[in-house]
Amino acid sequence: MASYWYIFAVGASVLWGLNYVLTEKILQGGVSIFFLMFLSSVVLMVFSLICAFAGNNSIVRHSMDIIQSGKVSLWILAGYICSGFLGWFLINNAILLRNATSASLIEITYPLFVILFAWIFFKDAHLNPYVVLGGTMIVGGSFLVIWKG
Repeated sequence: MASYWYIFAVGASVLWGLNYVLTEKILQGGVSIFFLMFLSSVVLMVFSLICAFAGNNSIVRHSMDIIQSGKVSLWILAGYICSGFLGWFLINNAILLRNATSASLIEITYPLFVILFAWIFFKDAHLNPYVVLGGTMIVGGSFLVIWKG
């Protein structure tokens, strides 16, 4: 199963692309970013409760045990939640102020920040010549969109 990681990554890419286009139409229709995020959070909370209580409780307990044991820092967990919500808020604003296509083509530079933060916080560097070349192409494309797009 591990050898098919890219299927999940492409699937996420497809769904994010759909999500951005739908977000653009919702925001252009006049719905507030705050209301959209609130509504999505309520749906996520309900879904999470269904998974936690209707599904296998041992999964929730196991994860809570890991967090309580300190194997996963509460600071890392809080950073995950805060960065996700703030990033979501910022991309929604970018989509509202420009459009889904332009916003996503600039946002695609996030792998550079993955590399930077992985190094700063965890001293991880998953770089090879192909990753560097691909990253360079992404940055070049994003600069082209900002400059001429």
